[in-house]
Amino acid sequence: MTAWNKGLVTGVSLIDDQHKAIFALCDELVSAKKWDEGPDMVMDAVTFLAYYVIRHFETEERLQKETNYPWRKAHTEKHQMFLKEVAMLKLRLDTDGPTPELAWMVRALVVNWLMEHIEKEDKAFVDYIGETGQESRKAS
Repeated sequence: MTAWNKGLVTGVSLIDDQHKAIFALCDELVSAKKWDEGPDMVMDAVTFLAYYVIRHFETEERLQKETNYPWRKAHTEKHQMFLKEVAMLKLRLDTDGPTPELAWMVRALVVNWLMEHIEKEDKAFVDYIGETGQESRKAS
């Protein structure tokens, strides 16, 4: 079910591991097993997914700061815009309660946005690391 594929590998193991975990969390959110556990478990999954995405963004932004990435501000702004979209969906979940439709909407938002973000923004950052001779950061 996951949209993760080898084409999304950036070469920075920490970032790649976090990306894989986000995709797995998205799949868990819409799994039949999660729904069998009840609406509270679905809400917990959405809350944890949002938390994990925030931690992931902090990791990327820290690495960008450490490497003096010149497009860090624009990258961070994209993270902030995405988090606003997630917050709106979370508010809808809080207001309307969890439904399979909303769970799929959260999954689609996260997976589609993340795939595009990895392919454009994150890979540009990794290219910068390589171009500036900071390959040792890939192991961070």
